[in-house]
Amino acid sequence: MSFYCLLFTCSCFFRDVRNLYIYIWTAFSGQYIRFLFVLVGSVLGSELMPCTRVALNDSATLTCTEQCVGETQWKRGRDTVAQCGPDPHTGLQFTCTADQERSSLTVPQVNYSTRGYYYVFCDGREMPLCRQLLQPLPDQSTLALEAGQHLRMDFHTSDPVIVTVRKHGNSSSMQVCTVDGRVKQCHPDYQDRVHIHDNTFVLMEVMPSDSGSYTVKEKEGITVSFFNVTVKGISQSYIWHTGYWAGFCHGATGFGVGMLVVGVLLAKFTLLPVFGRRELNPRRSNQEGNGLI
Repeated sequence: MSFYCLLFTCSCFFRDVRNLYIYIWTAFSGQYIRFLFVLVGSVLGSELMPCTRVALNDSATLTCTEQCVGETQWKRGRDTVAQCGPDPHTGLQFTCTADQERSSLTVPQVNYSTRGYYYVFCDGREMPLCRQLLQPLPDQSTLALEAGQHLRMDFHTSDPVIVTVRKHGNSSSMQVCTVDGRVKQCHPDYQDRVHIHDNTFVLMEVMPSDSGSYTVKEKEGITVSFFNVTVKGISQSYIWHTGYWAGFCHGATGFGVGMLVVGVLLAKFTLLPVFGRRELNPRRSNQEGNGLI
């Protein structure tokens, strides 16, 4: 009899433990799952962060759907860029809106000074699920240049960059320069032709062989801009045509002046002596005219 009582008591104990476990799991499974996501996000870092990408200099809106009944702060890195809630803070870089359900941050101009990782805090406590990355899309340009003109490419960023080119008709790219501030290290074919001025890459006196697709990348591999460049041949160039007609006009003018000088000299040394001899013998001329001779 005592054995059955002990067995019943044990079964009741394990049943209660099981029910308690089910209750705890039901009540806190949401928090466990949330904690798991936060833990995984912290381990993997930015790989799991939502990324908002917009065209360079366009505006963007970042949204956090975590609930916050207090003050909401938006930070880029360690800097507070906006604060909203019951007691909004003015004078910061951006503005945000917030209610108990969500918060939104407006970035009026996305560029390489406003990009980066954004974090949201509620009353000083970070809400990890609202971490996100803001990044501008690569700028794309198509340029048609005349032979002898200069190619100019704005870096848009002050970080170190690498400039590469894939010439038209080639499948592979070559590195043109690495640039860090005003310091450049270029391929020997470009070292003397490249200048850095006000964060702008300048390739002097381009030629048709400079045609190709130029790419500017940060050293971390982020593409900043693309430039599809076509350089007209010398015979197609407006500069060549202008120079040709200018030279033609100058040549024609010089030829005309030269012929005028030749004509004056011929007149001086051939015609003038003849008329001079006739003037020196006026009597003989009159006699010839009267038929006396």
